[in-house]
Amino acid sequence: MIPIVLSKVGFAGTNQYAVNSYMQGRQYIFGLQLGATYKLNDNLAVFGGGRMNYVSNSYFGYLRNISANLNGGDMVNLNDESIKNQLLTKKGQYSAAAAQYTTLATAATAAGNTQLAAQYTTAAASATTAANAISSVVAGSTDKELDCDQSGWGLTPIIGVDYKIGKLNLGAKYEFKTNLNIENKTKVNSTGVVAYDHGVNTPNDIPAMLTVGAQYSILPSVRASLGWNHYYDKDAKMANDKQKYLGGGTDEYLAGAEWDITDRVLVSGGFQSTNYELQDKYMSDMSFTTSSYSIGMGAAFKLNKSLKLNVAYFFTNYDKYTKVSKSTAEDANSVGYNGTGLAGTDVFTRTNKVFGLGVDYTF
Repeated sequence: MIPIVLSKVGFAGTNQYAVNSYMQGRQYIFGLQLGATYKLNDNLAVFGGGRMNYVSNSYFGYLRNISANLNGGDMVNLNDESIKNQLLTKKGQYSAAAAQYTTLATAATAAGNTQLAAQYTTAAASATTAANAISSVVAGSTDKELDCDQSGWGLTPIIGVDYKIGKLNLGAKYEFKTNLNIENKTKVNSTGVVAYDHGVNTPNDIPAMLTVGAQYSILPSVRASLGWNHYYDKDAKMANDKQKYLGGGTDEYLAGAEWDITDRVLVSGGFQSTNYELQDKYMSDMSFTTSSYSIGMGAAFKLNKSLKLNVAYFFTNYDKYTKVSKSTAEDANSVGYNGTGLAGTDVFTRTNKVFGLGVDYTF
């Protein structure tokens, strides 16, 4: 972003930047779930219960020594006082030009020359955009650091039903929304993001979820299953009411099969498609997600009558989401790319590969 901005506002040839960055974080939700199942008859059973959720997050990171090859020269630290003065001087020139063009536009309007007035007004807007863009570079190139822990808890009520007839087993579960706030214990926050200030409580609800599934035993040793999950994301509060920028809830479609090769060995495979209703305002460098599909496989090995070893691997292929930011000159309601006032484009995607290893012990 920095080279693009600087090259467009009077620092031609600026096409490189560097930053010393570090980020370490973790997000845990520990759950303790209790419930009871009641068998109404040979085919139908119902479930009721709840889960206690405890959230423990930790973030530590920094951005330091943000540099650029100003005017195509050597890399210089933009936070250096002399470099910052150069940037602010250029900003002052653009601000003065904007004021001058505005005055000329007013005079042209008074003289009845609307065409010339429009030209001066456009020039004033462009100069103002350039001044604001330099301000964003100055603010964005300062060193930033965050050292913050977060914690909170909430209760999730759960109900379910299961129906089995012959080789077919049907089930459904509904988890109610979990009202959850996380409180900051912050040692350092020079990011400018108020949500990370010490003592701030941030909404972090777990959305309600409806799950429906079916399993059919093709053979005594072979089973196939289908499932659908729906998350009511727009009803779950997030920081800064970010949930309002979702078009709707999230849908997941699942399919899988498992095969008991022997009494001691089981293999399985599965597919999942996750579909979000995303909007541009929801997506940012700090937090984003995209629709995806996942393919996984696993195996279970019964080592003895009490001990079973489970292994699994899956990968996720994420869609690309393109977010185009118009300049303030193109759209007066736009703040431009990352608040610079200039046009820009972000393409969001990610990769994910997971290997799992677990042990089941039956008492």
